[in-house]
Amino acid sequence: MEIDFLDNPFMKPYVGLFIVGVIASVTVASLQILFAYLSEQALQQLDAGSDIQGILQIAGLIALCIPLGVIGKFFMEYAPTRVSAFAMKDIRNHLVSHIGQLPISFLEKQHSGDLISKISNDLRIIENYLKEQYIQWFYQPVIFFGAFAYLFTINWKLVIASLVFFPVAMLFIILLAKP
Repeated sequence: MEIDFLDNPFMKPYVGLFIVGVIASVTVASLQILFAYLSEQALQQLDAGSDIQGILQIAGLIALCIPLGVIGKFFMEYAPTRVSAFAMKDIRNHLVSHIGQLPISFLEKQHSGDLISKISNDLRIIENYLKEQYIQWFYQPVIFFGAFAYLFTINWKLVIASLVFFPVAMLFIILLAKP
């Protein structure tokens, strides 16, 4: 059984906020990579003794990236929190309505503590996912591939050497970590 996340009746009204969170997370990740690139360019120009005009241009771009990053980070946190709050409200209202329609005989057979515990724990998991996890599905890949591409432009030989060495290092760590 496949469930379409955005076609869910509890998520559908909040697709716009969901998309705002996704756009904000991709923007923040891109700005972080751009910030690293601009910082490197500024340091190279300072090291080469370049004219002050080029350094000031880079500093202006960095100064522009900072408020854009702050605004993006705000929406990256705000949108998932709002989506989570609204969706949880709708789910809770639906559950209360559904439980109110159940036959008394069914409710008498159930332990009220078990029923409340199951509902509370499941809702907490869904809320945590909506608030903190889903945005990372978009943010982390952009950071990973963007940083990888940026590092590849800096020194591709070192990146290849790191890719070869990484599995060996992980195997060594796993062997050392065994009790």
